[in-house]
This record gives sequence, C-alpha cells and structure tokens, in this order.
Amino acid sequence: MHRFLPYILKSMVRTPVRTWLTIGIVAMATFIFAYLMAYGDSWNRMLDAAGSNAVLVVAEKNQR
Repeated sequence: MHRFLPYILKSMVRTPVRTWLTIGIVAMATFIFAYLMAYGDSWNRMLDAAGSNAVLVVAEKNQR
C-alpha cells in the first residue's frame, strides 16, 4: 500500500485547480443544504431536496 502513496500524492498535485474548486463548491453546497435542513421551514426543506438531488446526480456521474 505504501508504494502507491507517492503516486497518489503526485496525482493530487497534478490535479487541475478547476477540479479542486469543483470539490470545494460541492462541499460548500452540501454544508449549506445541511444547515438549511437543520434550521428548515418548508422553503428551506424544498431547497434542501433540490440540493441533495443535485449532489446525487453528481455522485452518480462520478461513479460511471
């Protein structure tokens, strides 16, 4: 396993900035929707449903 670590680190460094931005945006969106879900009225619940669906679609695309 430890033999793969340098390769993983190198590929992380080579990863384009755009990819890291995308990861950050998805993480922020997930956090915001979780916050809305925790303090939700019906409007916030609607927003959360839309957000979690978007996250699921992204996750499905990444799995293929």
